[in-house]
Amino acid sequence: MQLDVIIPTYNRCVSLERAVRSLLNAPIPEGNQVRVIVVDNRSTDATKTVVERLSDESSGKVLYVAESRHQGRSFALNAGIANATAELVGFIDDDEEVDNGWFQSIFTAFADPSVDYIGGPYHPRWPMTPPDWLNHPHTRCAIGWADFGDVRRQFDDDFDALLMGGNSVLRRSCFDKVGVYSTLHGRTAKRLLAGEDADMHARLIAAGLKGFYHPELIIYHHISADRMKKSYMRRWAFWASASEGYGARLSQPEGTYFFGLPRYAYRKALGAPLRWGKALLFHQSAANVFHEELALWRFAGKFYGRNFMSHKAVSG
Repeated sequence: MQLDVIIPTYNRCVSLERAVRSLLNAPIPEGNQVRVIVVDNRSTDATKTVVERLSDESSGKVLYVAESRHQGRSFALNAGIANATAELVGFIDDDEEVDNGWFQSIFTAFADPSVDYIGGPYHPRWPMTPPDWLNHPHTRCAIGWADFGDVRRQFDDDFDALLMGGNSVLRRSCFDKVGVYSTLHGRTAKRLLAGEDADMHARLIAAGLKGFYHPELIIYHHISADRMKKSYMRRWAFWASASEGYGARLSQPEGTYFFGLPRYAYRKALGAPLRWGKALLFHQSAANVFHEELALWRFAGKFYGRNFMSHKAVSG
């Protein structure tokens, strides 16, 4: 089988080189082929020079692609897909490293022709001891610390897990059936927009495609110190929910809305200060206290996205 691994990147030439080298150093099961596609999304650092050097060192196994028309992760992912030719298309991020068994897990999984896509866990690599308030399932996923258990399971509506874009592999035929990544979602250089992975995952399931969570498909995510700050998490909660609200505004789902949001959103928002106060009063964990605070930021973001967000903000 042939596999193209796409890495979208923006101004992270040092960590990008580490990510690419982890792919070049991981053993590939005999008879299979792997190529790395780096998509440079308007970087101003030495990204192009680094990728060209890695390409020379690897005898052309690393391809440089420039996505300079539009800023944003989804645009970069789609540029990579457009340049991919292999039957399997994988994705990692530029601040990650793959485990030595990553390729073995992929080619073993796709030896079953009924498998359409797979995903795996993110194991964190910390620059310092993580704060207690970070240890909540929803908060962890926001910074790329995700683990959905040690049992292989099929992705479906009964499995509370997400196909995370920084550690996933899909058959190319999946994109023919459900399309590429939505450019209404995904972070830009200025805003922490999100939702492109959830949107893709929902379309894959809705199309009846078969995907599995593989706990042995491991990547190591180097989490930067700035993501371990509450200010970052507040920004993420706001903008991730803003992109969700903007998408809902365009799709106009059925229901009764007040100022662009369904009634249950207001009930949740009104209950958040009470839950927050209760968590403080009864000395609940720092993670629960901060999680309840973030609920307010999510409501504010969704309200903004549903009523005020412009297409210019989304397109970067």
